[in-house]
Amino acid sequence: MKEKIDTSALTREQKIFETYSVPKALSAMIIPTIISQIVLVIYNLADTWYVGLTDSADAVAAISLCLPIYNTMSGIGSLFGIGGASVIARALVFMIRNR
Repeated sequence: MKEKIDTSALTREQKIFETYSVPKALSAMIIPTIISQIVLVIYNLADTWYVGLTDSADAVAAISLCLPIYNTMSGIGSLFGIGGASVIARALVFMIRNR
């Protein structure tokens, strides 16, 4: 028998993990991540374009060298964010099962 959860005092994250169906919870977590990655790519393209207007090959080369490092740091940040969400979900399941 499924117990009813009072959702009035839950935060957004708790509501996602405790009350949403799996596909809805995944989309609530995945869509903001995808949007943030698209924004980062657009930012880097715009940055490269503006630096390219200076007609300095060295500046464009510097941007080209920094882009992979920037993307790697962004990926590591997303990795910790998604991994943290997984840890929270497991802790919530453990908490609910041990009530």
